[in-house]
Order: sequence, then structure tokens, then C-alpha cells
Amino acid sequence: MKRTLNVKLLAGAALVVVVGGYFGLKAYAAHVADGRLRDWLFEHRLQDKISWQSLSSSPLGGTIKLHEVRISDGPSIAQLTLSDLKDEPAHRRADVQFEGVAFPPDAKGRSTALRLPLVGDLLLASGRAELAPFSGRLKWNVEDELADIGLTLDLPELLDVDASLSLAQVRRLAEDLSDMADSGQQVGQRGLLSSFGLLGKLQQSAQRAELKGLQVDVTDQGYFKRSLALTRRYLPLDPTAGDFDKQRDRALAAAHQQQRNDCLQDFQSLGARGKDLCKGLVDLAAGEEDGLRVSLAPKERVRLSDTLEVALTAALDPAGAAGLLNRLNLESKSL
Repeated sequence: MKRTLNVKLLAGAALVVVVGGYFGLKAYAAHVADGRLRDWLFEHRLQDKISWQSLSSSPLGGTIKLHEVRISDGPSIAQLTLSDLKDEPAHRRADVQFEGVAFPPDAKGRSTALRLPLVGDLLLASGRAELAPFSGRLKWNVEDELADIGLTLDLPELLDVDASLSLAQVRRLAEDLSDMADSGQQVGQRGLLSSFGLLGKLQQSAQRAELKGLQVDVTDQGYFKRSLALTRRYLPLDPTAGDFDKQRDRALAAAHQQQRNDCLQDFQSLGARGKDLCKGLVDLAAGEEDGLRVSLAPKERVRLSDTLEVALTAALDPAGAAGLLNRLNLESKSL
């Protein structure tokens, strides 16, 4: 009986030591992580730009959580989680999750999210004046000459976005991006010419990077359906032409058909794949489908810079882009 009691006491004591050690190590890891982050901010002259209310860390420091993050002249983040961190010259990776990202109002009470490229247009086109708090995740793994990057965004009442990108021949580009990030805070001190020099160097290194694969999933969370409803509401009507709803139906059907025709003309070199893409795009915009997946999986070597150029100019010069579009092996399907 006494031996049994001793065993129980020892087991209980061991449990207390383990639990105490776990939380003690956790507190120590959080303290170390907090110090390292503040050192990094100081080195990059960001100590007055970013702050957080509290920080927690796993015992071995593999996962760091920042709570109530504040960015001056920018959004607040309810929780920012950093994990799988590695920063070495030949291997850089990270997993960054952000929850409850909210943009403050400006002096006139308007959401500062309206100033964001693309996002502001999405909000206004769908009849919204502010961006609801959103979440997302950014992951990257850059090792030697290969890079894999993933991004997900959950934009309530707008869109869900899930994108992945794979690149090759990226070592020089990764090094230049790292140098640019490290020296970015000193650019202003060295003048405008230095900024152009950094961008020129980045452009040269980007010429070597090759696209291995790209996939983008877009799912409607209200943006397309609200945009369609607004368009329908404000269509010009003829009071002498009969039923207003039928007029709206005819006008929208004609507009969507014109969009299909224009799209097919731009992507006629893709044949059936072009038809699938145009159908998916117009069906999503018309509220007939909930989402669209577009993927590129080149079977031959394709430079990233050429891909970006085609993305920007394909609609203006479809004939010139036809060859590369076929090499990109574009596929699409509705979700």
C-alpha cells in the first residue's frame, strides 16, 4: 500500500514537473521570440511602425503567435501566426497566417481599404464602402533554384482566393529580393536614383526565373452576385417597351453574349481551351457559377517575365501572345 502511494506521489510530482517545465519553456520561448522580433524591427527601422499587445510561442519556438498587432497608418491584425520559419542563404521558408485583418477609417470616416489597388474597385463595384475583417495565409519555400508560394484569402462578402505558384531558376531573384527588403529602409536616404537602381537589378534577375506552374481558384462570396444586381437595377429602361423585368433580362443576356464574343476573339488561338475559359469567366460574372479555377502548367521552359508580359498585353495584342499562351498549357473549369 505504501509503495503504491509512493508511486502515485512520484507520478504526480513528475506530472507537475513536466507541466511546469512545459509552461516555463513556453514562457522562455515567448520571451526569446519577442526579443528577436523587436531586434529585427529595430534593424529595419520599423520599431515605431509595428506593435503587438502580447506574444506566445511553442516551447521550442517553432510557432509564434502575435495578438492584437497594430501597423501604423495601416490595418490591425487580431492574430498573426508565424511557423516553419527558416532564413538561410540557400533555403528560406515560412508559413504566415493572419486572422481578423481590419482597416481603420480615414479622417472623413471612409474605410482606408478603398485605397487598396483592386480591392477598392471590388468594393465599390459591388456596392460596399468597407472591407469586413478578413483572414488568409501566405506560405513560401525557396530552396536553391526552386520556389513554391501559396496564398489564400477569405474576403467576407467578396471573394475566396486560393493561389499557388511554382518557379525555377530563382536563386538570384530570391537574393535580390532579400537584399531589397534589407536595404529598403535606407533607400530614401540614398535618393531616387538608388530606388531605380534596385528595381533595375530586380528586373534583371527576374529575367532568369521560369514558371513551372500556377493555379488560381476564385470563389464568389457575394461580389459577383451583388455587382450583377446593381447592374440590373440601374439599367436604362424604355417606359414604352413593356415589362421592365423582361427588358432587364434581354439587356443582360445581350451584354453577356457580347462579353463571350469579345473573350473568344481574344483567345481564339487556344481553341477549345479558350472557349472553356471564356464560358467560365462569363458564367461567373453572370452569377451562373460559384467559382472558377485557372491553371498554367507549361510543358516547355517559359520565363516568368514573358508570362507577366502576356498577362498584361494579351487583350491588346492577342495574335502576338498566341504562341506563348499555347506553351503555357492553360486549363480552366468552373467550381
